[in-house]
Amino acid sequence: MARRGGGKAAKAGAGILKPALTRLRKTKRPAGAAAKSAAKKVPKPKPVPGAWVNKLSAKDKASYNNLKNAVNASSNRSAAQIRAGLSPRQLARGKQEPYLRSRFVGSEIEKDVARRVRSDTNISHLGTSQPGKAVPDFKIGGKHNVDVTGGSATSMRTHMNRPYYSHPDQVLTYPSVPKTKLDAIFR
Repeated sequence: MARRGGGKAAKAGAGILKPALTRLRKTKRPAGAAAKSAAKKVPKPKPVPGAWVNKLSAKDKASYNNLKNAVNASSNRSAAQIRAGLSPRQLARGKQEPYLRSRFVGSEIEKDVARRVRSDTNISHLGTSQPGKAVPDFKIGGKHNVDVTGGSATSMRTHMNRPYYSHPDQVLTYPSVPKTKLDAIFR
């Protein structure tokens, strides 16, 4: 059987290129301990809790604290109180598709927080202002973005990967709603 594509020119080219590629590979890959140290990335410094908040003006800090207190109050409501804030459609879908329950409850908590801070004119609720676009839930003083979300590590990571967040202080969390409470809400 005849070999295809293996002419003299290809063999000659391989003879020239092979030593060059070998040298290139060796120079790019350090061996042994050097390889391990070269592969290590320099870790980003961990943000200091409170550092972002401490940079806010007194007025903006007061609004941040209003938001924080509203998140705590809203997330501590009873199952019946949260249920009252959900639409009949959300309740029906939550019964049929349990994976949506946390999302619906999170949206209700955010809306309740917005109602609680409505009197603070230094806080704008943007959460659902631009459907289909990622926007912060709240803006303090017209320039400081803040989100409200459940306290899971995944949720925090997701929020911190958004381009409008640079510090964990900008994400106000509440404890994840336990399954027993979700069941009571979507009974």
